[in-house]
Amino acid sequence: MNATALYTSDRCEVWTGTQNGEAAFAAVLQASDLPADKCDVHKVMLGGGFGRRPRTDYVTQAVLIAKQLPGTPIKMIWSREEDMLHGTYHPVTQARMVGAFDAANNLTGLACASRANRSWRPCSRRASTTVGTPSRSRV
Repeated sequence: MNATALYTSDRCEVWTGTQNGEAAFAAVLQASDLPADKCDVHKVMLGGGFGRRPRTDYVTQAVLIAKQLPGTPIKMIWSREEDMLHGTYHPVTQARMVGAFDAANNLTGLACASRANRSWRPCSRRASTTVGTPSRSRV
């Protein structure tokens, strides 16, 4: 995990790969103690997050370090070992997807189910979704 933060008394900017920009922004607001119009999160290509990129603890840590060195951009990088220490446990999940195609090989329907334990459940309230016919769409 990594984030670059630049903090001054009237502004805080963070550059990070994230799957949840709104949560990263909220973490910057909380850690910096600055108003929203004085903070920015620049989302960059995120690379391999392995399920950790929705979390924002690394963003908070980068801002807290940057607050100790106002005006100095800091780049905070967690090693793979540090990343694994901060991981959260979740059950192994299996997914089953079935698609329907028309004569032109366009996706016309999709059904999805997943299970974390023993029973299968639809991926959403609607187990089956009809897809429009986008031009040259293939799965």
